[in-house]
Amino acid sequence: MMSAMNPSASRRLSLNAKNEQQYGGRINQIFFITCVASFLLQLLASVASWNNARSLESTMMLGFEGDKTSELIRQRRVEVAPIVSPTETPKHTGRLRVLFGILTADFPNDESYRKRHRMLFKLWDDPRVCSLPDFKARPLETRYECQLIYTFVMAGNPDAPPVLVNNERPFEVAKPITGRSKDLNEPDTILLNIRENMNEGKSQTWMKYGAEIAEEYGLDYVTKCDADSLLHLHDFFEWAYKNLPPAPYNTNVYAGALRDKAYWPRHETEQERIRFESYFGQNFEGVHLYVAGQIYIVSTDLARFIGKEAYTNNCSYCEGHEDHDISAMAFHSPEPIKLMVIGRNHRFWEHPVKGEPRWRRMWQRENARKAGVPFEGRTFNSKSSFQDIMGYPATQQ
Repeated sequence: MMSAMNPSASRRLSLNAKNEQQYGGRINQIFFITCVASFLLQLLASVASWNNARSLESTMMLGFEGDKTSELIRQRRVEVAPIVSPTETPKHTGRLRVLFGILTADFPNDESYRKRHRMLFKLWDDPRVCSLPDFKARPLETRYECQLIYTFVMAGNPDAPPVLVNNERPFEVAKPITGRSKDLNEPDTILLNIRENMNEGKSQTWMKYGAEIAEEYGLDYVTKCDADSLLHLHDFFEWAYKNLPPAPYNTNVYAGALRDKAYWPRHETEQERIRFESYFGQNFEGVHLYVAGQIYIVSTDLARFIGKEAYTNNCSYCEGHEDHDISAMAFHSPEPIKLMVIGRNHRFWEHPVKGEPRWRRMWQRENARKAGVPFEGRTFNSKSSFQDIMGYPATQQ
């Protein structure tokens, strides 16, 4: 039988239990307060970090736009690169300067194609479209009203090699020359100092010479257009205003319709495979794409590189298809290429416009567009000014 507990001991036990209870409660309170404090500190740190990031981003953008903040950055010796995200790109100023080379030849069919181009330019009667000689002859004050500067590029020396990329002789032959076409010596033609060809070097010759013209006159892009590719001018301006980066953001840009060399026949020998595919295998993991020759647009710096590459490597990996070969040269650039893929839904040209039926349909459509009347149940927009397209006025030409 257990003896009765001493009253004094009982009180001590009761007091100890009460103290333990109070102590445990304080521990829980301290733990709770610590957790809350830690959470608040983390929250404050996150807010401060976010504010700093926003402040830095704002500082960078202000400095990028020429604000006084850029001077503060320099005084503090803080190097901040101007980061431009897709949603924060500087507003397009309206500057558009495209050298539009239409590659053609002294052939009867090509003469008819040139006539079609000229008929469309006359129909549109757009002050933004100028021939190259008209552009050069203008005073500087009005020169850059021209945004699409076109020229017909032909070969004019049957006794010369098919390519000229090393400045060993003048790029153009003097006019007049004799030939089959009545318009051979028109002011809007360029007669290259090479023999006529399509796949042996004419395109890289034009890239080289076009880049020199563009650099001399402050143009941003060089275009190669097939003779049987015809523009929808208003669609071109809408596409260009929305997509072509103006200077100084026009670096290593390459735009056109994409093609896949995977559908070509396989090379017959291992030596051919190494020659034509090794670079793409090493640098692009075997993906071998190129831009179709119907129309392609390259930034002036990339056109200059293509001309240099054609001379340096002597077309050692060329396969005799000008569109593929120009792409291969461009993809040898040491800098990343900004490839702008133009799908069917985005195209501002028709190709090939060879026979009369397709040409008549296009001519009727552009007349309907010009008159603002429906064609085949559809009304085509004839307003393609910078403000019409972008919703604000141009600030630079």
